Amino acid sequence: MATEVKTEHPHIVRVEGVRGGRPVIKGSRILVSLIATYYKMGETPDNILRLYPHLPAAAIYDALSRGVRHYAPTMTTGLRLTQSLRTRRLNG
Repeated sequence: MATEVKTEHPHIVRVEGVRGGRPVIKGSRILVSLIATYYKMGETPDNILRLYPHLPAAAIYDALSRGVRHYAPTMTTGLRLTQSLRTRRLNG
């Protein structure tokens, strides 16, 4: 069984063997950096919640709180791929 490592954020964990141990939203495989990238691209928290309706709003805000602080300098990496995913989901 994978080991879950808590972080200073209640909705963010690191899980051995999941997404390379990078921070994800608890109970999912959704990377905190992905949520932060959506926000950096101009998505509102409400739009992000529409993309992931199964997540509680508190988890999105927690991811944004951590993500903006930790990923802001490097968030442009992979932006085109993320934009493509966002377009596919919104046009679904």
